[in-house]
Amino acid sequence: MLDRLPFPHIIKDDVLPQSLFSRIQENWPADALFNLDYPGGDIWGFDFKAGHQLQDDTKARFWAEMETAINAIAEEVAQIFAPLIHARFGFADLQPYVRRYGLLQHGPDFGKHGTHTHYYLSPEFVATCLLYVDDAGNLERGTSLSADTMAQTINEIAASASRFGSADWDESQRIQPTRISSFRPNRMLAFYEAPHSWHGVEHYTGDAPVGSRRIIRIGLGVSDMEFSRRYGMTCEEFRACYAGGSDKAEHINLFADDIRRMNGALDRFDPATAELSTNNG
Repeated sequence: MLDRLPFPHIIKDDVLPQSLFSRIQENWPADALFNLDYPGGDIWGFDFKAGHQLQDDTKARFWAEMETAINAIAEEVAQIFAPLIHARFGFADLQPYVRRYGLLQHGPDFGKHGTHTHYYLSPEFVATCLLYVDDAGNLERGTSLSADTMAQTINEIAASASRFGSADWDESQRIQPTRISSFRPNRMLAFYEAPHSWHGVEHYTGDAPVGSRRIIRIGLGVSDMEFSRRYGMTCEEFRACYAGGSDKAEHINLFADDIRRMNGALDRFDPATAELSTNNG
C-alpha cells in the first residue's frame, strides 16, 4: 500500500520469487568490477545502464534474466505513481522508463549515508526502488525517511529543500527521520521523487555483525526532452540552479509548485488501492 508520509512510498516484502532471489548472491559481481558511487562514503556501484560489463557469462545471463523481473516491478511502480508523475509534468503522454539499473554494496568503512534527496541532483528521476539483498543478516541498516518537522507550510518545506545541501540537512535539527524501512532481504522500498524526499542511512552502533549491505537499485525517469518540456530548461541547467543550495524565490516557488501538484494528485485517489504485487516472475 502507498504511504503518503513523510513522502509517497511503498514498502513491500517478498517482491521476487524465492527461486530467483536465492540466486542473487552467487551471481553477484566481483568487488573489482564496482566503481565508487558516493565519494567519502565507501559506497560502490555497478550500473548495467552505464555499460558496466560482467566477465562471467553465467552471471551475465542471470542478470539479463533478473532485468526482466526488475522491469516488471518498475512498470508496476510507475503505474502506482502515475497520477503524481502526470501531475508534476502536466501532461499525460509521459513514458517513464528505467534510466538506472544497477547494484550497490558498502565497504567496511561505511558509517552512514547522509540525509539527501535526488531531486536537485537527478531531476529527471520520478521514482527510486531499492531492493534489499543482504547485510549479513543485519536488519538495522535500513533506509531512514525524513521530514522537516518544524515546517508548517508547503513553502517552508520547499525552502528547506531548496536552501540546503546534504551536509546542512544532517546538521539541521529541522530534518528528522520519521520512519525507517528495516533492511529485510527481498524487501523493496520504492519512493516518489519529490523535492522533500529526504532519505539516508543512519549510523549503526549495535554489536551485531554487518556485511556489504547489498542492494539492487532502480531509477525510473522521464526523457531529457520531457523534462525540458515541463521546466523550460535542461537537467544540467536545473542542477545548476540548486547547486550548493538556493534561497532565490523562483527556485523555492518551483519546489513548492511541485509539492502542491503532488498533494493535489494524492487527494484525488485512494492510496489504499495502490498495491505492489509480489513474486514477479
